Amino acid sequence: MSYYQQKVCNKILQEYFGDIVAKVGQVLFQRGRNPLRVICANARLTPTKVSQALAVLIQHNLVVWEEWRKRIPAYTLLHDRVLLILRFPRYVYLVREQFGEEAEMVVDVLLKEGQATASHVIVTSSLKLIEAAENAPRPAHHYHHHCNDHHPLLPHHNPTTTSPNTTMIKATNIPTAPTPALTSESFDQRHISQRNQLQRLIEAQFVQRCPTPQNADQAVPVLSIKGDLLYSSSNNNNGINTTTTPSASPMISWTLRLCSKTYSFEPPTPPPLPPPLPLLPLSPKDSEICNSISRRVDPLAGECLSAMLKISYLKSDPWDASLNPVSVAEVREQLKDLKHLDQYLRILEEETGGCVRRIGDAGGGQFRVELGEAYRNLTHTLIYQIVEERLGSKAARIFRLIHKNGMMEQDQVADLAMISKKDANLITFRLTQDHLILIHEVRKTLAPSPANKITYLFHIDMEAVVRMCLDWTYRTIYNLMVQREMTQSDNSRLLDKRMRVDSIVENLRQSGGTEEQVREVEEMMTPAEVQQVEKVSSTQDRLFDAEIGLDETIFVLQMFLYYQRQHD
Repeated sequence: MSYYQQKVCNKILQEYFGDIVAKVGQVLFQRGRNPLRVICANARLTPTKVSQALAVLIQHNLVVWEEWRKRIPAYTLLHDRVLLILRFPRYVYLVREQFGEEAEMVVDVLLKEGQATASHVIVTSSLKLIEAAENAPRPAHHYHHHCNDHHPLLPHHNPTTTSPNTTMIKATNIPTAPTPALTSESFDQRHISQRNQLQRLIEAQFVQRCPTPQNADQAVPVLSIKGDLLYSSSNNNNGINTTTTPSASPMISWTLRLCSKTYSFEPPTPPPLPPPLPLLPLSPKDSEICNSISRRVDPLAGECLSAMLKISYLKSDPWDASLNPVSVAEVREQLKDLKHLDQYLRILEEETGGCVRRIGDAGGGQFRVELGEAYRNLTHTLIYQIVEERLGSKAARIFRLIHKNGMMEQDQVADLAMISKKDANLITFRLTQDHLILIHEVRKTLAPSPANKITYLFHIDMEAVVRMCLDWTYRTIYNLMVQREMTQSDNSRLLDKRMRVDSIVENLRQSGGTEEQVREVEEMMTPAEVQQVEKVSSTQDRLFDAEIGLDETIFVLQMFLYYQRQHD
């Protein structure tokens, strides 16, 4: 793990879970797998506080454990999952686009809780939707737009939080309007609707069941679950319960599928499991490729590629670099209303840079989707843009030429790039200084004579460049988070005042206050203060949008490295 990647992870833990959890996470970052007493000694915290912090991290699937010595567990922090918290808004947006607002609320509850029983998810999401319907209409939620909160899923926590449990009860300190009365009929209808939405998410493998201990009598029990039960919603009548009370819910926990495996925790016994390989959901992976094709050709071409991916996933492993072929007849069955399908397939074959390849004529034509080639092209384009932004268009032109030709001499660079030798020498020196290109020495003869001429060849190690760009991206995200925290801290009193005023106004309107009373309360904020609050909110939004954009860059670079390891 790079230095700035570790700092970003620590900043995320501090922002969303508080200082104590961040200290425990930092110890696990630095020391690796360790038992409870070692964590307490290095964090300089009491065992009770460390146990609470570990419980929070395990509840959110950020820590796994295994037996260190007999009857003593050791804990390991999964830093890749910590970074996934930055991607939560994107998951919510994708679920909203595919399943609607009701399913979005189910995912919102699971992301906030980490793990929860089916009845708890259904009841909580139903209450939130009914309360939202009773209140004034709000603007449409978008995954990168927000006003007061810094994250649309997890509540913003003050960095000075002194207990990991404070994050669970902090919202109760804010005065709110009374909850509207709920009718039994409306709640039952909403309950059934949310139960169906949860069932849809389970069937689509967006939500999976948490494993259970093999032997509860063990001091350090091991969690496991059968493969056929991972996405099953019933188990001896202990599946999705139709009752409306959380107390009647079965003790089966569910969690959002953010990785290949998920582990559950039943305090106070800490069960262990080896850390899994974190894998992201298929939807962000597919959306990056389909969106790029939609921008390059048109939205119908992206829809055609999306249908090809769905068919291929039924025949092969979705994470393979090269998927099994699909026929034109199968694609036509999926896209019955799409005209000119043959022309779109031909365009995909010619304009995607090897992402779609024709490999046969059976069934009207056989096409194969090359995910590894798709992300390789996306990453190359992204690296070219980064070089152009940092060093200019001429440097980007030279970088592309060297990458395309493999190795080039200095004179060849100037001639093919149509740049003067002086400028070419200066640009290649800057590229070499930034470690974007490498130099390889070639002697014409092996005789150790000073008269022998040495030829210098420029070449590019794309994997090393991608890792360096990843480090740059982590450093930028850390700086954005620090800037956002400083903006929040510098204007904390003004923002608290605005929150109190809004809460009083909302209570007045709910209790039937007059417009004159509401106006008097709103006048507690001067026009200058209102303008400053709007400026701060706008700044916070721009910083958060920048973090979301950088996270998309990280995702593309990570997928390139993933498929590069498969290729090697």
